[in-house]
Amino acid sequence: MTLGKSHAVHVLLLLLVLHRAQYISVGAGDQSPADELPFSYKNLAAQGLLVPFTDAVQNTRPGHDEQSHYVAPKGLSSVVKSLLDGVNVTYGRHVASMEQCGEGESAVWRVADTEGGTEEFDGVILTIPAPQLLQIKGTLPALLAGEAGEPLRGVRYSSRWAMGLYYPPEAWSILDDLPWAARYVKKEEDDALVFISFESRKRGAGKREEQGPGPVLMLHSSVPWGIQHMESDPREVGEALQASLAKFIPALMPAAETKVLKWRYSQVRPGSEAGQGKVAALDLSPPGKGPLLWIAGDSVSGSNFENCCRSATEAARMVEERLAGGGKSSL
Repeated sequence: MTLGKSHAVHVLLLLLVLHRAQYISVGAGDQSPADELPFSYKNLAAQGLLVPFTDAVQNTRPGHDEQSHYVAPKGLSSVVKSLLDGVNVTYGRHVASMEQCGEGESAVWRVADTEGGTEEFDGVILTIPAPQLLQIKGTLPALLAGEAGEPLRGVRYSSRWAMGLYYPPEAWSILDDLPWAARYVKKEEDDALVFISFESRKRGAGKREEQGPGPVLMLHSSVPWGIQHMESDPREVGEALQASLAKFIPALMPAAETKVLKWRYSQVRPGSEAGQGKVAALDLSPPGKGPLLWIAGDSVSGSNFENCCRSATEAARMVEERLAGGGKSSL
């Protein structure tokens, strides 16, 4: 849960950026065509932030080959940073509580972080997963305890583990022979793994020189296995995932370095999103002229890149409407 403040408008945007996405599929959003998105895939590609992904992916869902796909060579966070260009963002501050203070036009949200710092905001936009949102203390829980918060309490996330494996340069000769850049793993093949990505190749890197950087793989666990092992020791999880990987690439040597990440809030389970496919953001501002509050992100819109961008656009429209209507004189 990261706190960032814009000085142009006194609004807090509380967001969580995940960049373990497999790839971006055009038209995967649920609410409107891709050409109605607040950005152009063509423009992002022209900036080098996205590149077409046409390499082989095994065991995909029906319709995969009929869609266009992109990957971010510098990671999906580079796309997010581009979309936030010009915004004053503070990273690494975790919100502990939100208190509604004052009345009428002077009402604000007093936001405290886990380090003891506090700031006041006329409005707050929350885009973090609903389970984390509901853990924020202060007067916010009372606001969300009633009917207004009911859709958020029904949001359910899948949980899984993600793992990055960094290999020595000599692994290129083994991995370059793979007939795929990414592979979905069927249940009958393995219960722990669901996705294997040859991340270096997927992002456009081919075989490198022996003195250069080695290749990188990324693994995702299956949701049932991830839930079952969510509280397990990360080292044990990493060992189990590497053992499963060996079934599919038996000649691969041990990784030189690994990174195991607990992905407790991976994806919203379809049908549980707060917007139910009808809206992409929620205005939960208290009645009257109290401080403003909007809820956005995949908890409302459903998970995937396009849905999250639509949610951001809808939240921005709500803020603009408040500005135009003089909802807060200090905005």
